[in-house]
Amino acid sequence: MRAKRTSRTMALTAATAALLFLGGAACKRAPKHADGTGQERTRAAEPVIGATGARAAAEAATPAILFGSVAVNGLRVATLTPDIPLIVTAAFATSEGGTKGAAGDPARAALSVTGADGKPVAVEAKALPAGSGPDGSPAAGLLRWILKTPPPAGEYIVSVSVPADWVDKARLGVGALRIEPASLRMTDGAAPAGQKAYWERRTRLARGDYADYLKAVDAALAASPGDGNLKLERVEGLALSGDRATAAKELAILLAAMEQAQRKARPDKEPHIPAWLLDYLGALEKK
Repeated sequence: MRAKRTSRTMALTAATAALLFLGGAACKRAPKHADGTGQERTRAAEPVIGATGARAAAEAATPAILFGSVAVNGLRVATLTPDIPLIVTAAFATSEGGTKGAAGDPARAALSVTGADGKPVAVEAKALPAGSGPDGSPAAGLLRWILKTPPPAGEYIVSVSVPADWVDKARLGVGALRIEPASLRMTDGAAPAGQKAYWERRTRLARGDYADYLKAVDAALAASPGDGNLKLERVEGLALSGDRATAAKELAILLAAMEQAQRKARPDKEPHIPAWLLDYLGALEKK
């Protein structure tokens, strides 16, 4: 399979799955140096090397930061209706991209919701296990909750707080911890049937009810057998339930169908399969 590689995102949401049928990728050529060549200039030719070197040394000495990013239903800024299950996540990674062991004890992390007036809003939330990544490997640096009852219509800030000693900063090689909250707007009304069904399935998945999740996906596929996003959801459910071999086989079939469809629609262009899907297949095939 010949394919260009672009993103390395592994998140499996309806939005990212929509990338399945996008094609093409912009390539950015590295700029030439000021002397018009593609060669590095020597130290003697650099008039401010002292300042540049000092700045680089200072940046190298700056400790990494552990960042936490809060999202509601996969969105940092979400507008939702009360009939959709609300799943809050907090994903942690260092400023250098590391995630292994980045999250501390979930029991010591607190979820809070405040209104536009800054006053706390009482919500009942249930902590969920971190679970596994889309390929079935243990998830790292992730906290999850489900709100049992949504707040009323209005604007909210959804935050996660942890104690100062929540992680071993020295072991992780970080100097600080920053957690960015999510914005949530609750509106009256009902969500489209497809969106509601999607999040009901994701709730089953988040709870670890893989058999029920796969039943729901299969029922949706029976009604829309050509839906590539549903097929990708099925791959994820198979992987998380432990059947990585079948998941890899079905994903390979899906990617081959994508490539064939793109060749048919645009015979003059090379097929484009997003890199994260190729990485996903590689992770599933890994023993």
